[in-house]
Amino acid sequence: MGSASQGGSARVTRRSAAPGDPRRTPLTYRLVVALVAVVMLACFAAAVAAIALVDGEPTLREATRRAVASGGAVATEVSLPGPTTQGPALAPETPLPVRVDLPSIGVSSELTDLRLQPDGSLEAPEDFAVAGWWVEGTRPGDPGPAVVVGHVDSFRGPAVFFKLGLLQQGSQVLIQRKDGSSVTFQVTEVGQYPKDQFPTQLVYGSTPEPTLRLITCGGVFNRETHSYQDNVVVFARQVSPPATQAGAAR
Repeated sequence: MGSASQGGSARVTRRSAAPGDPRRTPLTYRLVVALVAVVMLACFAAAVAAIALVDGEPTLREATRRAVASGGAVATEVSLPGPTTQGPALAPETPLPVRVDLPSIGVSSELTDLRLQPDGSLEAPEDFAVAGWWVEGTRPGDPGPAVVVGHVDSFRGPAVFFKLGLLQQGSQVLIQRKDGSSVTFQVTEVGQYPKDQFPTQLVYGSTPEPTLRLITCGGVFNRETHSYQDNVVVFARQVSPPATQAGAAR
C-alpha cells in the first residue's frame, strides 16, 4: 500500500451538490414521481372514456351486436315462429295490456308492442329489460291465447325473463291494463321445446277461454350460432276476473 506524499494524511474532499443539481435528487424519488405521473395520465384517459360512454352510449341492441361480432357469448336476436293461420278478430273494447307481473319470481315489466315480421315470424323485444306482447293477437282477457315474449339474458347479464323457467304450476301472472283494471292468470304448465320443434299450434291455437303464453329462450347456449337451442313456454289460464266462457285450456 502506498502513502500520501510528504508523509501527510490522505484527505478526501466531498463536494455538496448545489440546489437543482440532479445528483441531489435520489433515484428512488425520481422513479416515484414518474410513476405518479403515469397513474394520473391513466386516470385522465379513463375519465375521458367514461364521459364519452355516457354521452354516446349505444343502445343495448347495438351493444349486443358488437359483442356478438367480437365473439362474446351472447344470444342473437332470434324471432319466434308466428301463427300459421290468422287468429280471430280482435275485440277493440278490451283494454290494452301495459304491464306484466310475476310475483313468485320477482318480475315486473312494462309491455311493449310486438308484431309479425314480413317473413311471418314474431319480432323480439328491442329492450332486453322489457317484455312485449303480440299486439296483433289476442288481448289478455279475451278468449284465446295472448302471447307475451321476453329475453332470457344479454351480454350485460340476466334479462327480463331470466327466471321464467322457475315458474311452477299454480304460479300467478298479473296483467295490468291501460284502463287501470287487471286480469290474473294461473300457470297450468311449463314446457321446454327445441327451437326446430316450436309448438306453434299449442302457442297460437285458439282456446275457448282467455289464456296466456309467456315465452323466452332456454336450454344449452350454442357459442357457434350465438343462440339458445330451446324455447321455454309457460301456459296459463285466466282465473280472475272469472272468464266469461268456460272451457278446457292448456
